[in-house]
Amino acid sequence: MAIMTFVQVEALHLRACTVASRVISKIESLGLSVATEKTEATLFYGKRAGNLLDYITINQVCIDLAPSIKYLGVYIDNGWTFTDHFRYIEEKAGRVIKALNRLMPNLRGPDENRRRLFAHVVLSVILYGAPVWGDDLARNRLERALNRLEHSVAQRVISAYRKKIFEGTKRLRQEGEYTREKVEEIKNNEYTDMCERWRRYLERPNTPGEYTKLAIVPNLEVWWPVNTEA
Repeated sequence: MAIMTFVQVEALHLRACTVASRVISKIESLGLSVATEKTEATLFYGKRAGNLLDYITINQVCIDLAPSIKYLGVYIDNGWTFTDHFRYIEEKAGRVIKALNRLMPNLRGPDENRRRLFAHVVLSVILYGAPVWGDDLARNRLERALNRLEHSVAQRVISAYRKKIFEGTKRLRQEGEYTREKVEEIKNNEYTDMCERWRRYLERPNTPGEYTKLAIVPNLEVWWPVNTEA
């Protein structure tokens, strides 16, 4: 990935084209080939931006600027709304659910442990990158779509059918909705678990820093920040 910043659009276009060409040339010098037409590019700009780029040119190939770009499995757009990413995980999780549903019929299907494994697989798809986009989900209209996916997972785990009301299913599975309160609850639980694991590690015998531990462990709570964001 190459990142270019500039104030003037014309200079940014020239710089982007030059840097991308150099990167491709360096890769090709290693004996590898690059499909230039598969290059992805996007533009991040402020609200007061004037003329915007529509494309960049790399080795005489025009690369259109996309509204979002996929980086480490997360689609990032100019406004950091993650709308494209939510659509992507809705579609991907839907495919996974349909495929696994064929393997797990409600009647005479797998036991609860296997169904829980099914739930973990689907939720891992839905929640991938959640620390990055979690705070933005509550402001996005696709939150309801993700809740429907979670509803489908919960139904399959408890062998329920659509006549089960949404809240009842959620209660049976003890799964909360993707709300800001739920996110804060998860953060607090993870923070508490981290502190306890830290305490257990420090209390282990024959670990480095014995004198340091003698000073810290008796007053460990003092070292814990009150604000979980710290």
